[in-house]
Amino acid sequence: MKANTDSVEDAAEKLFDKGCKYQLRGKHRKAIQYFDQAIAMGAGTTSYLSSLGLKGRSLMSLGKPRDAIQTLTIAIEDDPDYRSAWLIRGEAHCAIKKYDAAMRDMCNACGDWSGVSPEQRQHAYSLLHDLLKKNAFVCEPCARTGKKPDKANAREIKKQNLAQVKRAMSSLDFKHYTVSHQFSVTCAKCGSETNIYA
Repeated sequence: MKANTDSVEDAAEKLFDKGCKYQLRGKHRKAIQYFDQAIAMGAGTTSYLSSLGLKGRSLMSLGKPRDAIQTLTIAIEDDPDYRSAWLIRGEAHCAIKKYDAAMRDMCNACGDWSGVSPEQRQHAYSLLHDLLKKNAFVCEPCARTGKKPDKANAREIKKQNLAQVKRAMSSLDFKHYTVSHQFSVTCAKCGSETNIYA
């Protein structure tokens, strides 16, 4: 039984590697074919989550943000600590102008930074900063209600949140993964805070 598990793992890894090679060459359709095959090998393989994440990235490169969201949601449901998936899904939500969802994804992407490159970390903060310039942050429970926040209150909270992110960005050394400090963004509807670890 162990030999069979090892052979499945090896096959999934080879498919994942081929997908990566095609993705690096900009051949995203071909890369997706290999990522799909690796994903089909099962959630128990080590390349499963990475295949989902990179498939999401290729779908974004092909201009298919809705498909990317669907794929990355599977990865996030399987591992809520998969920061790269949150980041790419946030970009996908931006692409379809779902800014509240994008901000929530960016806040989740800005959690524990283990396994996230300095470039991805800086990109997440830059995107969160840009989103907060345009929109007030709304937490997940409030987003489900569909009610709009009070405009005057939302403007003030938006300024506070933007100042928080600016302060965090100015004090961060993106070359290191260490947590330097924590800050929070405030929901414009209910006033609850979402912690972000900078």
